[in-house]
Amino acid sequence: MRALKVCLLILSLLLAVVEACYGGDLNLELIATMTGENDGDWFGRRVAGLGDINGDGFDDVAVGALGYNNYTGKAYIYLGSATFDNNVDFLLYGETPGSSFGRVSSAGDVNGDGYSDFIIGASGYNSGRGRTYLYCGGVPMDTIADLIFEEPVGEHGAFGGDVSCAGDVNNDSYGDVIVSAINEGKVYLYLGGENMDTIADAIFSEGEGIDLFGASISSAGDVNGDGYDDIIVGGTFHSFLFLGGEQIDTTVDLVFNEGQGVTSGDFNADGFSDVFTSLRGIYFGGSNMDTTVDVHIVLGNGASGYFNKGIYCDLLVGSGGSFGGLGSAWVLLGGSPMDSIPDWGVVGEYGGLLGRSVSSAGDVNSDSIEDVIIGEPGYFFGSNRGRAYVYAGDTVSVVEIGVRPISLSFGDVVVGDSLKDTFTIYSGGAATLEVTDIQPPTAYSVDVTSATLPPGDSLVVTVTFQPPDSFIYDGSVHILSNDPDSPNTTIIVSGRGIIYDVGVNITSCPDTLYCNKPDTIKATITNLGNATAEDILVTSWLQPDSAQNCTTFVISDLAAYSSLDFAFELLFNDPQSRPYTAHVRVDLAGDFNSENDYDQCSFYYEEVEGRRIGPELPQAYSLFQNFPNPFNATTTLRYALPAISGQLSAVSLKIYNLLGEEVKTLVNRRQRPGYYSVTWEGDDNEGKEVGSGIYFYQLRVQSQKGGVAQKTKKLLLIR
Repeated sequence: MRALKVCLLILSLLLAVVEACYGGDLNLELIATMTGENDGDWFGRRVAGLGDINGDGFDDVAVGALGYNNYTGKAYIYLGSATFDNNVDFLLYGETPGSSFGRVSSAGDVNGDGYSDFIIGASGYNSGRGRTYLYCGGVPMDTIADLIFEEPVGEHGAFGGDVSCAGDVNNDSYGDVIVSAINEGKVYLYLGGENMDTIADAIFSEGEGIDLFGASISSAGDVNGDGYDDIIVGGTFHSFLFLGGEQIDTTVDLVFNEGQGVTSGDFNADGFSDVFTSLRGIYFGGSNMDTTVDVHIVLGNGASGYFNKGIYCDLLVGSGGSFGGLGSAWVLLGGSPMDSIPDWGVVGEYGGLLGRSVSSAGDVNSDSIEDVIIGEPGYFFGSNRGRAYVYAGDTVSVVEIGVRPISLSFGDVVVGDSLKDTFTIYSGGAATLEVTDIQPPTAYSVDVTSATLPPGDSLVVTVTFQPPDSFIYDGSVHILSNDPDSPNTTIIVSGRGIIYDVGVNITSCPDTLYCNKPDTIKATITNLGNATAEDILVTSWLQPDSAQNCTTFVISDLAAYSSLDFAFELLFNDPQSRPYTAHVRVDLAGDFNSENDYDQCSFYYEEVEGRRIGPELPQAYSLFQNFPNPFNATTTLRYALPAISGQLSAVSLKIYNLLGEEVKTLVNRRQRPGYYSVTWEGDDNEGKEVGSGIYFYQLRVQSQKGGVAQKTKKLLLIR
């Protein structure tokens, strides 16, 4: 397909004619060609859709010939109709040679009479000081300017160098207009009203005077959704956004890093107007609009309109200097997401400068689709006679899918928990959208997998992220549909499963503690999870009770997979010699794995230094009969590790069925000499209840010296 487009492009260049060279997803039909009267007229140097100036239901267009009659200038008005043609309906003339009259633009409805009005700049009038003319629509329509604007600019100040409708910046239901004095670096705002006057209501500037401020001006639409239209001003190197409001503020609100031609439209149909600058691309509007470009497009001057039956505003871009001066114009269809690949285009003839001016023509034939007007001021073969072309919008019903947002970030979610978020699928075309399948990646699920959406309808899809393990889960939700251009639309999803698992291990414990002789127990706390553990509560206590019964402290942060060593001091003055057990426990909110949260060690307290370890510590390995036995719900298993086994032994206590298959691991850790007990609730390693019957429980101990002791007993479970 791309090779075919390239071939068509080369062919159009060789033939040196205006020819559609890129017929992607849009079909525009040439319905009228208008040609200038004389060489040097620069007919088509400025083109504009005017709206419906005579109230007949058809939008109208204007073409400016700035070079006519030694740059006196002339404007041609063409009224729309069901069979739009190239017969001019009104002619408007500049006043003096050198005026460059003909910079045409719609003005909106400045006086609220229901008719569209228009404005024409003559930047060369009066030695380049400039003048601008406002013509009010109506029936009958005349050729006399209703208002003439002039400002006290110097020679060559070029007031009227660009003119534009500003939208309704103060939300009073009247259209407003803006006029730039390019060489003065100023833009003048005139508020509409029933009795509109020629006194500027606000004057904008960028302050430094180095940016050719006002080279291009346009309404920005309502970029932040506050109900007031905004203004975008292009300069050589930057573009400047001024937000509308009940009180007009001339302070710059946003500065974009590229300037030149500017326009606006809601290209992603999110309810916020977006801004286009010719040297960078599209910046999406929003309640907190920023200056980061969202769609990179570097083609030329822009205009916007709805050129097919979709819900997205489309971008028309003209580049008069492209292809060695042939010039070109392109349409990029809006969307969510929107790409930077043209969907339709034309290339001009030798020296034609096609696309030097482009505009939506409005709906000139009243088929409910906006049309396109493109100027070629250099026609014929560089003679500058000039031409303008009107193309009818694409009336074919199309299927078009849109999604918003195009990515979802779930952040960190604890393994076992879940988090939900949503995206919306839009049926943006004029035909029914069939969503045949919605396929989420691993760890994600959706609440709906298919849908039928009529034109303009939408569907909210809920995505649930439930991580099964402590991994990063990045992927895409694939949306399969009958959109021929986007049969597999993707939503980027990202999230991480995290585990909160803090463990403690006693690393040093005395065998014997003597009266009034201090010693320490050392332990290590380890974050076994993949997320920072916050506010870990550490508790240590002794049994039987003593003055040092319990101590607590809090660790604020412990990074993933890191460890922290600590110690607590033992100092006894107890008249009774006896064994003690030291316990350490760590508690952390969200820690679902309690297996590693506790450790203990045993030592013997001797009131007189030198006394041998008493018989209170076990002298042999023992596995006692469980109690109760038989049992129904819970039973206790006890065992003993002797002092002769050394400080630490690897201990496991497991439940087996009659087939010798492991059912449950009750203990699997290193332990010190002493007596231990553990309960079994008649479940397996997955927490599921097991059936009635005879089971075996086996104690296996491996000492530090390598010796292994093993004892087995049986028990009876009755449900």
